[in-house]
Amino acid sequence: SELSRTKACITLVSAMFVMSLLPVGITRGAVGVAVRALRFAGPLAVYFVYGVPAIAGALKHAAQLDIHFLMTLAAFASAAIGHVQEGAMLLLLFAASEVLEEKLSMRARASLDALGKLSPETARRLPPGAATLSSAESSREVLVSELRAGDMVLVRAGEVVPVDGRIVDGVSQLGLSHLTGEPLPQSVAVGDVVSSGAVTIDGALLLQVLRAANESTLQRLARLTAGAKASRPKLVTLIDAVAERWSFAVVISTFLIAAVPPIAWRAPLGPSLYRSLVWLITASPCALILATPLVYVSGLSVAAANGVLLKGGRTLDALASASGVAFDKTGTLTSGTPALQRVERLQPGEEGDAGSSEALVVAASLGRLSLHPVSRALAASAPKGAAPLE
Repeated sequence: SELSRTKACITLVSAMFVMSLLPVGITRGAVGVAVRALRFAGPLAVYFVYGVPAIAGALKHAAQLDIHFLMTLAAFASAAIGHVQEGAMLLLLFAASEVLEEKLSMRARASLDALGKLSPETARRLPPGAATLSSAESSREVLVSELRAGDMVLVRAGEVVPVDGRIVDGVSQLGLSHLTGEPLPQSVAVGDVVSSGAVTIDGALLLQVLRAANESTLQRLARLTAGAKASRPKLVTLIDAVAERWSFAVVISTFLIAAVPPIAWRAPLGPSLYRSLVWLITASPCALILATPLVYVSGLSVAAANGVLLKGGRTLDALASASGVAFDKTGTLTSGTPALQRVERLQPGEEGDAGSSEALVVAASLGRLSLHPVSRALAASAPKGAAPLE
């Protein structure tokens, strides 16, 4: 359930279970009663919160045996042969593994959502025959999905280009930092092709649509990213490939170990059932199930902590056999943001900090309202405490 996957629930149940394992020697009085109750309540909480949903899901999909079904049977088999705490530990670790795997998937979905937000949902389409910005007043807002090749679209200053297009009228500077990493804007004019997702900084543009929205640059990037996120690591793919056959083999062999000795050799039923449950627990690849998502999550987390963002587990698999790495410079090896390094005087005259500070105040005052990266750098370099000029 959703409640069992929350951080508070996992923390509470884990704390109860760990406390039930503590070696407390007090067995008398009210404290002894509390200790015995806690030893009982810890595993019970684990089985109730995580075991019941797990066994319900296993029975619901019993026809499709997989590793998760086997894992659940192993946990309850441990309880059946008297090892209740060991079974509870399996369920708890299994739940933690699923939560980590789900968080990894949520991170992937979040990055896709952020990419989708770069593309506007509506655009301003002009009537057929419009060829200049003077027809801007006749534009009508439509859904981006309705645009077709050849349509005329108005993109005003500060807006995001909705589709790939060729400039028919207008000049502007385009911000492409979120697409290419380049901080400096690109100047465009009539005849230039612009990509969807670019931001117009200081001018309106009239674009002729080159292709439909679902074939635009931004949408193709989103599909490529979604494909990279959806690709599962090699180890997970391998486990899934053999999981169903292995699970069927373990379940059938468990049944044979329990049934054949009493039927063929009239062996006692109790020991045969015990051996079959032991075999079920032993044959369940619990460590593999628990370790696989933990390994990839740990690898991605360590990389992110060192400033390296990886798309998913497949990237870690590729890095294992990589012999070389190519880095993009801007925004990767460099900060991607211009900064003022020094002030040089072009004409001989009075030297000193006073002249440089006055020049910086003037430059910062002129650029403080501009969106251009160079203007932002000048505005950021203004002397502390200096009031901007009016």
